[in-house]
Amino acid sequence: MPEMPPPPSQSDIDALFARARSARVIEGGAVHGKPMGGQVLATFKAEELPALREALRIVEGGPPFHCRCLGDLAIELRGLFLRVGVLSYHHGQSVRLEGAFSDADLVDGPALLRLLAARGVTEPLARHEADERDLARGDTERDRWMEAAPEALREGMLSLEAGPLGLPPVDGDVVFDAGIAALRASGDDDRAIASRLFAWLGTSTSPWSGYPAYEHAPLVLLQRLSPEAVLAALLAARDDDTLLGAARYAADHQVVSFRKRFVREIPDEMFVRFEVRLARVPMTPDGLADAKVRLSAARAIATSARGRAAELAAQRGRDLACVAVSEDGPFGALVTDGQTLAAVDVYTVVLIDPERGSLAPLTTYEGSAFTDLVFVDGALLAMRGNEGRVDRIALDGGGRSVVASELARPLDPVDSGGVLCFVSAPFEDRIVSGMRSSVQRASLVRLGKSAGVEVIAPVEAGVAALAADATHLYYATTNLEREGALFRVARAGGKPSMLAKVGRLGHATAQPALVIAGDHAVFADGRDLRRVPVGGGQAVTLHRTDAPIGALAVVSDGIVVILGEMSDGSWDVVHLPSKGGKPRKLGTLQRRPYHRLKMVSRGGEAFFTLDDRLYRAR
Repeated sequence: MPEMPPPPSQSDIDALFARARSARVIEGGAVHGKPMGGQVLATFKAEELPALREALRIVEGGPPFHCRCLGDLAIELRGLFLRVGVLSYHHGQSVRLEGAFSDADLVDGPALLRLLAARGVTEPLARHEADERDLARGDTERDRWMEAAPEALREGMLSLEAGPLGLPPVDGDVVFDAGIAALRASGDDDRAIASRLFAWLGTSTSPWSGYPAYEHAPLVLLQRLSPEAVLAALLAARDDDTLLGAARYAADHQVVSFRKRFVREIPDEMFVRFEVRLARVPMTPDGLADAKVRLSAARAIATSARGRAAELAAQRGRDLACVAVSEDGPFGALVTDGQTLAAVDVYTVVLIDPERGSLAPLTTYEGSAFTDLVFVDGALLAMRGNEGRVDRIALDGGGRSVVASELARPLDPVDSGGVLCFVSAPFEDRIVSGMRSSVQRASLVRLGKSAGVEVIAPVEAGVAALAADATHLYYATTNLEREGALFRVARAGGKPSMLAKVGRLGHATAQPALVIAGDHAVFADGRDLRRVPVGGGQAVTLHRTDAPIGALAVVSDGIVVILGEMSDGSWDVVHLPSKGGKPRKLGTLQRRPYHRLKMVSRGGEAFFTLDDRLYRAR
């Protein structure tokens, strides 16, 4: 990294003042050596410049530093006709001499603000003093927060609040696993730990959105505990702090978005207690109004399931029907072995009965929500890419067991003749021109009989889509515009062979764009539905559609496709007949840009997830 330039010396600043005949203090900072052009707050004549210079006296010999903002004020020094220099004033603490200099601390930071106030410009000083009071109040509240924290967490508190760059750690960070381990080492069970975390969270009177970053820790730690234990602690909450903390957790964005199953278990009388307790919190009017809205939204989720059965029953006979709704939030993976449907409901692996609209939970994960699923030789396997592990999930609800661990970032599992195959895509560090970065190396691999990984073929360009039959893997490599090629490689290994070029392979937010149907690979290529023999040959277009194809599934009498641009607010679901005839539009579904779609074929019908809904198309 280039060295930071030195801070200015007092003689540098004095030399500018010696050349100046007047000065202006301007609202806003400076950029590229010029004031940003805000309101002129004060003008200083030649005889008034010594007082201004004294207010800007700096600490000599300090270390170089550079405030990331452009400043609150700009001080423009002018000669007889031209500007001779500009200083930017930062946070009542430091100045920057615009040019090849770092910042310098001021001997008396607010002196300039007092000088302006004496000339009738009082707002900058009032704003600074209000900021100082808020900072002091924040320090006091931070100290109170630390004192209320469970003793087992205090020693490692900083790691729960800030990562290597000073930013809050992400929810999936292992530091929270370490925090839970420290709490459990105290001898308490998860219910007692949840009660203590609720009580800690309830000592804060901060807004429930836009709160200090350090208050995020108990919210994440609570998500690491078993939902049953957290619910038991919530239902037992009675004292003020525990009750307020439980209310805040129940209304938290992550909980109402991704743990709806938990929220639905909260009885209405508990929400009444939450509302009574919230009304007594000394919060700002805006903060209190926001918290009430969030709590009301959580209460609505808890009562929304009552009419769900009737809603689903009314759609069941349609060609495009919603047949199930998630319990927690957006569905993740969706797989089938031809009979059984399984999905990931945020953290929970579930079996889905589309005829009854019911979800049967099999196992629940903690931490990362990224779980992929695959049926291999009749067994349901869960792949935890961030943890490098594959688990076998018992279909009778008997839990899970580890099949393989310490895998190098496994992704996109498929079944090839009863063998688990997947993409291994670890990140590797590299140094280029003295700068550290990382590069992702992808390979197609299979899991051997001893749970060891065996490389099928390296794929330097990465894998955009993956499918398999009993003996081979079929994959696509594309650029960011989804342009690339399809390849085939034997499961046993060997040199891949190219099957076809593709101009635009489906959507990044919808799967699959490539499926194997008998002796053909069928794939989405922009507006064209195409197929190519798996053994090689000419690719042909089966259908030209009205919009780009995002995903596809083979059904008994044709292919169901999702049509629309990746950024569209709605997608059409269309049936393309296999033996001629016109496409048949089954319906249009509204979506958000972040909604992801996963489609499978089962019993001659297509099933797909979109946000928190499972649809059937036929």
